[in-house]
Amino acid sequence: MTKKNYQHLSQSERHAIALGLQQKQSLSAIARALGRCKSTISRECEPVRNFVCEA
Repeated sequence: MTKKNYQHLSQSERHAIALGLQQKQSLSAIARALGRCKSTISRECEPVRNFVCEA
């Protein structure tokens, strides 16, 4: 069994995600632009969505 190498999102990637969301880009489009999985982008957006919903 091989171990997968996971890498945290960098600050610049997080900034790009925030910018993409402000521009109403889809999660798929943001993921494609960053070369990441859509699920990675989705997990990063989850806390933001919860915060906005609670406000």
